Amino acid sequence: MDVCFPDLGLISASCIIFIIRVSLGMVRCFVAVECSNPEVVKGIRHVQGVLESTGADMKSVESENIHLTLKFLGEIEQQSVDDVAEIVRGISFAPFRFKVEEVGVFPNTSRPSTIWAGITEGVSDLIMVFEMLDEKLSKLGFERERRRYQPHLTICRVR
Repeated sequence: MDVCFPDLGLISASCIIFIIRVSLGMVRCFVAVECSNPEVVKGIRHVQGVLESTGADMKSVESENIHLTLKFLGEIEQQSVDDVAEIVRGISFAPFRFKVEEVGVFPNTSRPSTIWAGITEGVSDLIMVFEMLDEKLSKLGFERERRRYQPHLTICRVR
C-alpha cells in the first residue's frame, strides 16, 4: 500500500531524556528529541489514520509520545539517570532543523514490526549528535551501538 505522507516541514532539535518506571530502583531510559511541532504531529496522525483504516493489527503511538530516539539505554538503575542527564547537558552543538517526510518499516516489508516516519533533511546533524552521545555514554559503561543509526519517528507498532 502506498501512503502519501504530507510534507511536515522542519522541526528544531533539542535533547531530552525519557524515563519509564519499570520496577523499584530500575527505569527504562532513552535519550530522544521530542516532537512538539503541531504540524508534524498532525501529519503523523493523518498517516496513522490511513494505516489504521486498513484493519491491520497495529498500535499507533500516542501524539504526546512521538519522538526521535537518539540512544536507547534499556533498563538502568534510577541512580544512573543523573549521570546520563549530566552527559546529555554536556553535549553542545549548534541548533539545527530536520525534516520529516517519508514512511518506512523495520525490519523489512515482509515482516514489519515498526512503521516509522523518516528524516530526509538534517540527517548528518542527527548522526553527529548520536555519535557524540554514543561515545560519551560508552564511558559510563553503556554499550556502543553496533547498527547504523537511522533517524526516524516511530508512528505505529505492528502486532
